[in-house]
Amino acid sequence: MKKISFAERIKSLEMPHPLVILVGLVALSALATYILPGGSYDRIEKDGRLIAVAGSYKMFAGKPQGAGALAVAPFAGMIQAAEIIFLIFIIGGAFAILRATGALTAAITRATSAMKGREHLMIPFMMSVFGLAGGMFGMYEEVLPFVALIVPMAIAMGYDSIVGVCMVYLSTTLGFCGAFFNPFTIGIAQGIAGLPLFSGLGFRIVVWFVMVGTGILFVMRYGARIRRDPRKSLTYETDKLIREKFLGAGSGLSSADVKLGRKNIIILLLVAAGFAMLPVGVIHYKWGIKELTGLFLTIGAVCWIAGRIPVNRGAEAFIEGAREMMGAALLIGIARGVKIVLEDAMVMDTILYYLSAMISHFPKIIAVQIMFFVQCLMSLILQSGSAQAAISMPVMAPLADLVGITRQTAVLAFQMGDGFSNFAIPWNGVTLAVLNIGMVPVWAWFRWAWKLQAILIAISMALLSYAVIVRWGPF
Repeated sequence: MKKISFAERIKSLEMPHPLVILVGLVALSALATYILPGGSYDRIEKDGRLIAVAGSYKMFAGKPQGAGALAVAPFAGMIQAAEIIFLIFIIGGAFAILRATGALTAAITRATSAMKGREHLMIPFMMSVFGLAGGMFGMYEEVLPFVALIVPMAIAMGYDSIVGVCMVYLSTTLGFCGAFFNPFTIGIAQGIAGLPLFSGLGFRIVVWFVMVGTGILFVMRYGARIRRDPRKSLTYETDKLIREKFLGAGSGLSSADVKLGRKNIIILLLVAAGFAMLPVGVIHYKWGIKELTGLFLTIGAVCWIAGRIPVNRGAEAFIEGAREMMGAALLIGIARGVKIVLEDAMVMDTILYYLSAMISHFPKIIAVQIMFFVQCLMSLILQSGSAQAAISMPVMAPLADLVGITRQTAVLAFQMGDGFSNFAIPWNGVTLAVLNIGMVPVWAWFRWAWKLQAILIAISMALLSYAVIVRWGPF
């Protein structure tokens, strides 16, 4: 009988389902409420947000969350995340209708043919575009509908679904991390820290180029290896389903459907017009989730009519598309349960207090690294850049003064800690939704991403050290 090595046993272990991981984290959060004391900072309202007052932390008895609270936490999370969950259902339905018209398959086939021999240019082009979207206006959840478009195109060009997700989501996250005009992170954090709005632009642009450029080089190297030998892809088997669904006989489309005829061109132009409204609405008209939901509902309806899809078939396609998003919706809702449990127990501020107090005892070069990792830890719980800025910066800004770090550097530590870790958190709701839409197994994504995560951590630490050494200002 052959003896099985320890390494082989580890490889044979089945990766827990994301739902199991999330439920376990909610349970661990509830357990932590019995250990950690309660406490809170005083808060004042500034620009419509509640801001913690530095030095005002008070400790008191907490409210441990028992079995009853644990049982209702997923429900509370689903309610709190209702807007984004409904948006995901509508996106799924709208793209199912677009898929049923055959226009998407025709566009992918034509684009693949046009890029023949130049496929490698797609990675830097797409990642630069989405990186700018993340860096300039804080695009994040809005990438969800683009995943359904780009992943099949990446596979048709000889890449895999991981490369497709990277073109859209990874690039947006890295742009978010190295943002220079993001009003939801930099704008709020600098306002709280008392810094001129969007100051430090020159160095922030350098940070953006370094972060997005690193991601592009990493993905291009991986993509070239996959094009040489597709079987080396971690998603080789699951990508077969995408090939059948969008590009092969399994799509149920006739040869006429995959021709870019007049009908398909009209549908694609209408869809492009709808997508063009997305950044305009978000930036100029300050659209929120509700307006984005209406936009994609309209896109679905327009495709339904322009594609001349029979009423019943269109309805069935819409429902099927929404059904495909059920897993992503559940994951997003339950992920919110961690935050709800900690907030209801009044221990969220306690966690922040102890983490920030630890920093003041170290030299500034080490302190800024700890500040960065504290922000990374906070992003594991909060998963909202604006909320993290509102909670942490009132404490981190004066703490930076205490240890001799400029407040601009403290904002950068927050920005990096909140930014790239989004794609590295196994229970981040948007990450899980992206992987669900892109049909990338969770285990495959994190097995692929860990090397890039390590590289980005090292780069972040180096950039922060440089900012401390040169006393990057204004103050």
